[in-house]
Amino acid sequence: MQHNKIYTITPKSKFSLGLKELFEYRELIYIFTWREIKVKYKQTFLGVLWVALQPIIMMLIINIFLSRYFKQDFEHIPYYLYVYSGLIAWNLFASGANTSVNNILMNANIIKKIYFPRMIIPLSSILSSFVDYCISFFVLILFMIVEDVSLILNFNPIYWILATMIIMLFSFSLGLYFSALVVKYRDFRYILPFFIQLLFFLSPVMYKIQIEQKLLQDTLIYFNPMVLGIELIRTAVFNVPFSLSLQQTLITLIILSVYCLIAVFTFRNTEEYIADKI
Repeated sequence: MQHNKIYTITPKSKFSLGLKELFEYRELIYIFTWREIKVKYKQTFLGVLWVALQPIIMMLIINIFLSRYFKQDFEHIPYYLYVYSGLIAWNLFASGANTSVNNILMNANIIKKIYFPRMIIPLSSILSSFVDYCISFFVLILFMIVEDVSLILNFNPIYWILATMIIMLFSFSLGLYFSALVVKYRDFRYILPFFIQLLFFLSPVMYKIQIEQKLLQDTLIYFNPMVLGIELIRTAVFNVPFSLSLQQTLITLIILSVYCLIAVFTFRNTEEYIADKI
């Protein structure tokens, strides 16, 4: 006796994070990430060297022209190392967010032809930026060895992993949110770089956050997770005292989680018509 199977096709829940589907397409995440890395360095003169040169050049400019304006106690860390550690963390964030938005538009042909979780594109952008970050971090280790080999003995891998995850999550959230917006309104493709540039000056890349007005300081810390990420990275690398209180850390993590949820739900609400609007 033959039994007829009945299949019911239902729309995906917009209130799902889509983690199960992302896991099912994990091989595609690897393919997109690897393709992103190859495209980035294909037919380039400097190649991987540019990943290290970019923060080094910025570090030199800041060290030569701006160091005199930031006469602070950097816990006996050379100022150029202090700045470089902040720059590589910042580049991870900025590169991941900007690339996520650009790649949504650049992959329009693929998106229109086949189905796959669209969230893979921003996710692969963040992962490719992480590779650049690892290269720059290796250069930081070399600088530390040249400056004072004992500096690397203070390295805390657990703090480093936590800091990197915080920065990547913030970058992913911002990139995902703007990717959803840019599908409908192309203007946001140009608003994002301006917003990131503004955020650069509100993050402790080249200075310590020392604001006498506590409400202003807390607001800056709470709503800008890069403060937590950069401070935690410096604690991990240089073993300097962590400058944020437990309350500031917990509230920042809660706000970062809210950012991520808003970004995911906004993107998933847009996902169903990305192929038509892009």
